[in-house]
Amino acid sequence: MDERLTIILALKGRHNFTDRWLSYANINLSKFRILVADGSDKDEKYLFLKSKYPNLDITFKDFPADKDVSFYVRKLLISANIIQTKYILYADNDDFMVEEEIINLLNFLDKNDVYVAARGEIYDFSIDSFSEIYGKILGLKKFMKSLSFEKNDHLERYFDFSKNRQGLFHCIIRKDTFREILTLCENSKFFYLTIFKLFFSYYLVSTGKIFCSNNLYMLHQNHKQMLSKDRNLMNIKNSGFLEKDLFNCYFEILSQKLSNNNQNSKIIEQKIIKSFCTDFLIDKLNYYEELNSNQTLKMRILEVFKNTRIFSLYLKLKTLKNTKIKFKDIDNKNFLIIENFLRKS
Repeated sequence: MDERLTIILALKGRHNFTDRWLSYANINLSKFRILVADGSDKDEKYLFLKSKYPNLDITFKDFPADKDVSFYVRKLLISANIIQTKYILYADNDDFMVEEEIINLLNFLDKNDVYVAARGEIYDFSIDSFSEIYGKILGLKKFMKSLSFEKNDHLERYFDFSKNRQGLFHCIIRKDTFREILTLCENSKFFYLTIFKLFFSYYLVSTGKIFCSNNLYMLHQNHKQMLSKDRNLMNIKNSGFLEKDLFNCYFEILSQKLSNNNQNSKIIEQKIIKSFCTDFLIDKLNYYEELNSNQTLKMRILEVFKNTRIFSLYLKLKTLKNTKIKFKDIDNKNFLIIENFLRKS
């Protein structure tokens, strides 16, 4: 057992995905402690049977249903306060982590105190079956750019991240930092998904350096039940930034974190608001304008058929067009572990 890390597996429904994830972890992630945080609805709680997963050091905690983001944030904060290990890794039940690379990154963080988080390469994939649980991997593609944020100056590192923004939620993160960020989100009531996730990443990169290796770290599954497919939840109107108090609070906290003896926090605040407008807001508005302009007849037809075998066939044909990824030997070995696991029926 590696005593340094606890994986938080956050649940809200999708219990067939959870069964699969725990089966994978029982074989391939048994060196780490796991805390299962279930925020499913009251009548849909996951029935956890510890005997099915004998290799896991696992704690199961039941939470009030994730009715909105506030319940989700509190669930994670309570989980972080329970955890005793030095590092935390957040996981959803559609993520497949690579044990070998997790250990490499833990070793790196142990030797480099100025880094608050680390991760490796993350790839998206789909599965060719209608159930989307087991089957052949299709449509493998890199999820995000492989970038480290390693400048010594906090503000320079912040702007570097702002221009190359990416999610940092699935990094291995020092527990104290993870808990600090969630406490700020709770106290500031950042209970919209967009403002919460942006604050999490921007505050993390403001706190310390972020390392990204070039080794395979995680495969994340694209599927019909993904929360990120809810456009209403992710749009500007529901981002939280249109609420004046939240907007001001967000930038005040970040500017204070980034300020030093040489620069006034108000000056920094003006700079990061400008950065927000140019690096995030305009990109987001352009994205939704393009998205709306692409609501063609084909898209409407696909919306009608999204829960049918026709949609699964469409995805299969679409993903077959993607170029096959050629991994280096060590990554290919770890990819095959996941691929072979998912092939079972």
